[in-house]
Order: sequence, then C-alpha cells, then structure tokens
Amino acid sequence: MSKQIPRYCDEMLQVGPIEADELGVILAALAIGILVDQMLWAILIAFVVPKALGHFKGNNPRGFLIHFLYWYGVTDFKGLFSESSYTKNWVK
Repeated sequence: MSKQIPRYCDEMLQVGPIEADELGVILAALAIGILVDQMLWAILIAFVVPKALGHFKGNNPRGFLIHFLYWYGVTDFKGLFSESSYTKNWVK
C-alpha cells in the first residue's frame, strides 16, 4: 500500500482527478438530492458548482474565498483562526 507524496506541502488532497473540497461539494449535492428526491438538479449542481469552485480557486490567491465570504457577510472571522490577536490570556 503506497501513497503518493505531494510535491508541495500546501497542496490539497487529490481524489482521482479532483481535489478533496470539490469532491465534498459533489457528495453533498448528491446527498441533498437523494434526501429531497430531486436527483436531476443534484447532478446538475454536482457538475456545475465544483467546476466554478475550481475556476474560482485557480485564479485567486490562497485564502481569497474566506475573505470573499467575509466581504459579502456570509461568515465572520471571529473564532475562525483565533479569537483576537490582542488577547494575552484566554480564561473562561
């Protein structure tokens, strides 16, 4: 049993020809399609969204997606990496 060592240490895990995060989107779309009994739409989403995600990731630097989601109010940075860079003691 052998594993291929990535060329660079910050590369994403490859599952066949696609990256692991794109595979997660495909599996999530298919699972939701099964649950709501709309497999045609789920298959269409499973083809389109990972392709757009790969295109979006390929043309921008690392971390751009998180900053993009923050800019449009989908997520905030609080608790994502650390609570605050100015905090000296974390006691609850």
